[in-house]
Formats: sequence, C-alpha cells, structure tokens
Amino acid sequence: KYEGTYYKIQIAAIRKYDANSAQFQSLATIGDLETEYLTQSKLTRVLLAAYLTPEAAKQAQATVRSMGFKNTFIVQYQDGRRYGMVRLR
Repeated sequence: KYEGTYYKIQIAAIRKYDANSAQFQSLATIGDLETEYLTQSKLTRVLLAAYLTPEAAKQAQATVRSMGFKNTFIVQYQDGRRYGMVRLR
C-alpha cells in the first residue's frame, strides 16, 4: 500500500485464479501483478500496480489492451483504499 493517490489496472475478476497462467504471466513485463480476493463473491481481482500518475496508468492500460486484454479499466486508490473505476483524461 502506498500513501496518497495511485492507480491500478484491473485486468479481470475471476473465480479460479492461476498465478502460473501464461495469460497473466505475459503482463509481468508491464508491471507488478497483484490480486485481491473478494470473500463475499469468491472472485479474485487481477490487477497491475501501482502507477503513481494518471499518465503512467493510461500508458500501461494502452499497452495491456494492445496485448488483447480489451476490458481493462483503471482503478483509483487513496492511502490503500480502493475508490473504484476512474476515467482519466
């Protein structure tokens, strides 16, 4: 967790996450792969993190989308707390 505002790119929310999946391992060249387990829905969020500026997050998202992950979105965090999807201009 970081202090202040930062961003992560959500790649997917899935029921069965395999850390060794080639699909997700290809993303390791772009950023740190992280997961967040949601106990109520039993889903695992797969994210790339952390980007300290909106520009860095947008650039990484464009790269991820060019790799075939078309449904990604940027999520804003403040002092470790998730605030949800943001549209950065």
